[in-house]
Amino acid sequence: MVTLHKKGDGVEGEVLVAFFRKMKGFSVIDGSGRHRQQKIRLIGTPASCFINKEVRSMEKGDGDK
Repeated sequence: MVTLHKKGDGVEGEVLVAFFRKMKGFSVIDGSGRHRQQKIRLIGTPASCFINKEVRSMEKGDGDK
């Protein structure tokens, strides 16, 4: 498993699980329609996160292989 440590490193998945001590700065980011994105800062010593469900491919024919 790769662990990222530098500022600006990111992870992407459909479901992320995080371990942290406290949350700060909850805000709603304007998105399209009803499905608005949310943003929050997680603080820990250290805070950690892992992908629980990968992003599904939206391209046609990807499941034909």
